[in-house]
Order: sequence, then structure tokens, then C-alpha cells
Amino acid sequence: MRIAQAVAAQVLPGPCQQHDARAAGVQRVQRLRGQREAATDGARIFTGSLFRVRDGCGWTFTGDPPPAPPEPVRRPARVAQALALAHRLQAAIDRGDYRDRAELARQLGFTRARVTQILDLLLLAPDLQEQVLDLEAVDGVEPIAERALRDVVRHEIWAEQRRLFRAVGRTGERAKRCRDNITRLL
Repeated sequence: MRIAQAVAAQVLPGPCQQHDARAAGVQRVQRLRGQREAATDGARIFTGSLFRVRDGCGWTFTGDPPPAPPEPVRRPARVAQALALAHRLQAAIDRGDYRDRAELARQLGFTRARVTQILDLLLLAPDLQEQVLDLEAVDGVEPIAERALRDVVRHEIWAEQRRLFRAVGRTGERAKRCRDNITRLL
């Protein structure tokens, strides 16, 4: 048990200390391992797990496991909310609640251009609309920007929209991989 405590109490030097100190620490761990193997003479030694944690400018070993990462915060993506709003606004116009887009913009306090941008999302292919409505933002990271989706909407042919949407989706996956790599390094 002393060996495990000795290893747990050891601090590995960080980048602000010399390389020789790090090598000495590794040699000390190897020496302790050798003592543990030599001290087994028929007796069993049970040691706990050690966890490496950040400590100032170095690393420390501790017997306590690190805290579990928090659950990711998930919410509907902004483009999904905008598309749902577009469906509601178009339904209100169709019911006769509003005479046209200009009246809708005046009543809601939007510009006419913004109402047009939102309602243009309805020009997406139906299968793409389903995919957009299923999108989620995880920990505040949006899977796709509305501006990128507007570039897809500009094309009238649905096959072209699908091709462009896949390209935009790959860009979002690439951004997700980069974000995951950054969080792994921190």
C-alpha cells in the first residue's frame, strides 16, 4: 500500500521545469515498481487505481477519479427553429390572419427582407426540411448556419439542393471533429 501512496503523491513536472526532473520522476516510478515486485514474496499486494490530473503547470497522480464530464446540453438548432417558424408563418398567411408578407413583417416587428429569408426556407426539398428539423445544437455549437442553408435554397432543382446540402453537412462534420479534438486537448 505504501508503494501506491508513494506513486500517488508523486508529482510529474510540467513544461516549466527541466527535462532532467521528469526523467528522475520516471526512474523513481520504475524503482518503486521494482520494489513492489521484489516485495511480493508470496504475499498479495492490492493497489488502487491512479488517475492523472492537472496540477498547476504539471501533472499529479491521485486516487480519486476525475469528475465525470457534464451531460451535453442539447436543443433544437437555430435553423430548425427558423424552419418551424416559417411553417407557422406560412400557415398564418394561408389562414388569412395576415394579408401578405409585408403585413406579417409589420405585425411581428421584422423587416420584410427577414420575413422573406425565413419563408424562403420552405423552398427546400421536403426530405431536406425533415433533416433540418431533426438537427440539434450540442453545447451551443450549431450544426449548420442559416446563411449556408440560404445558399442551398437559392437553387430551385431539388437534386442540386441535396448535393449542396451534403457538402454543407460535411463542412459541419469537419467543424465538429475539430471542436472534439480541441476539447480532447484541453
